[in-house]
Parts: sequence; C-alpha cells; structure tokens
Amino acid sequence: MFSGSIEALASDESTITADAGGGAVAGAGGVGGGGTAAGAGAIGFNEIRNTVRATVSGATLDASSFVTVSASEKARIKATSIGIAGTLAGGMGVGIGLSGAGSGSKNNIYNVVEAQILADSIVTTGTGDVMVSASDTSEIGSFAGALAFAITGAIASVGLAVGKSNADNDLGTTVRAKISDSKVTAGGAVSVHASATSKIVSGAAAGGVGISVTVAVGFGAALSSNNIHNIVEAIIEDSDLAETPAAQSVSGTSVTVKAEDDSDILSTSLGLSVAVSGGASVGIGFVQSDNTITTATKAEIRNSRVVSSA
Repeated sequence: MFSGSIEALASDESTITADAGGGAVAGAGGVGGGGTAAGAGAIGFNEIRNTVRATVSGATLDASSFVTVSASEKARIKATSIGIAGTLAGGMGVGIGLSGAGSGSKNNIYNVVEAQILADSIVTTGTGDVMVSASDTSEIGSFAGALAFAITGAIASVGLAVGKSNADNDLGTTVRAKISDSKVTAGGAVSVHASATSKIVSGAAAGGVGISVTVAVGFGAALSSNNIHNIVEAIIEDSDLAETPAAQSVSGTSVTVKAEDDSDILSTSLGLSVAVSGGASVGIGFVQSDNTITTATKAEIRNSRVVSSA
C-alpha cells in the first residue's frame, strides 16, 4: 500500500554574531616633561560544532510519489575584534609616550552532515524519485583590527606605538549521502548527492603611529590564517544481497551518485606604520596571510547491484 510521499528532513541554521572591543588613552605633561603608557586589547573566540543527520534505518517505505532523505547545515559566524590605544605626552623637558594595541579573532566551524538509507531498509516509489541529499553551506566572516598611537611634544621626546592584529579561522565539515545495505526501487530517478559550499571572508588590519620631536617609532603587524578542510562523499555500497524475496539492489529510470565541493577564501590583511620626528624615526609594517583549502571529495559505487531502466 502506497502513501503519497515520504520525507525525512533534518536541518540546522546556527548563527553566532560577536563583537569585542578595547580602548585606552593616557596623557601626561608638565614643565619638566611627562611620561605615559597605554595598552588595549580585544580577543574573540567562537565555535560551532553540530551534527545533522537524516536516517532511514531498517525501515520499509512505500510511496506512490517520492521519497526524500535530506540533511542540511547553514552555520554562520560573524565576528569583529578591535583594540585601540593611544598616549599623549608633553612638557619642556623630556616626554615619553608608549602605547600598544592588539586584537585577535579565532573562529571555528566543525560539522557532520549525513543523509542515509541503511541497515536492510526497503524503499519503493510508484512513479517518483528517491533523493538522498546532504549539504553544508557554512560561512565565517571575521575582522580583527588594532591601532596604537603615541604623540610626544617635549624638547627631548620619544614616541613608540605598536599595533598587532590576528585573524584565525578554521572550517571543516564532513558531508555524506549514502545508500548502504538496502533495496531501493524507484519509479523515477535515484539521486545520491553530497555537497559542501564553504566560505571564509577574513580581514586583519593593524597600525602603529609614532609622532615625536626627537625619536618616533611606529610598528603595525596584521596576521591572518584561514583553513578549509572538508570531506564530501556520495556512496552506494553493499546493496548486493541476492536472497529472496527482498534481493538488494538500487534501481530507477536513472541513478546518479554525485559529490561536489565549492570552497572559497577571501582574505585581506593590512599593516600600517607611521613615524614622524625631528630626529630619528622608524616605521615598520608587516603582513602575513596563510590560506589553505584541502578537500577530499568522493563519489563511489561499491559491492552493489545498480540498475538504470531508462
């Protein structure tokens, strides 16, 4: 006896939006001179770790229309970390200004997404398709910024400003669509489809501004590390038992097994330094960006009897 259609659906849309900021400004002055120091930092850590699974196990499904087994994940992290520090020092004699600002943003997404027909299940449709689909479309967007400035106006003065930012993002998912050890007979097509569309958009900016009469030093360093590592699998396996009355096979007007990954990293890093003095000045800007995409994508039919009737 057939029902119209049967669906086993699992989905998740987790979202984290996080903003972190820190700031400090210090000033000093006097007839003899002044000295001042300031520091500020902002650190953010965010992680999503999910398992999304749609499973037909040891079951008998009869549908006049279609059968769908689908698992989908759409995780999002949006994170911003900013640190700003500044010093102002002046006087007739000696002026010293020291400032440091730092920011860090660490974001991880680790998911397992599976859609499965397994464990000696029997799935039959009258005229419709059998669709087994697993998909992940997770994204990380992060920005880490740091700015430090030191301004001194004494006759003998030193201004030192150091700004450093670090953005570290890691995204890894396992996406699997599978028919295993089961009998699937479709009046329409059979589709086993696994897909991952992962994206990281990362920005890191840091600046150091030193302005002094005598000695000025500015240092800005922006570091960015982004990594995507996915496992994407579409599989028909072990559907080959020959005993009656439920001899195992996968059959339809067409049978498609497809695994695909479309990952993307967009990374921007900016290091800025400014040093201005009437004597000695040093300005250093440093940028490092490491980006890696490593995926294992597999579409496989093994130890199975597969029949296309078209």
